[in-house]
Amino acid sequence: MTALERDEEENVVAVVLEAVYTRRETTLPWQDLKDDATWLMGWR
Repeated sequence: MTALERDEEENVVAVVLEAVYTRRETTLPWQDLKDDATWLMGWR
């Protein structure tokens, strides 16, 4: 993760992920990190 996006009340609404090799950035809702169908933690 390289950044957090917050709303006007300072609540986290999204995260910015950056690929190590390509440096490509992807923004997604932080709740997606808890969804096993969308995101897998660790190296697989």
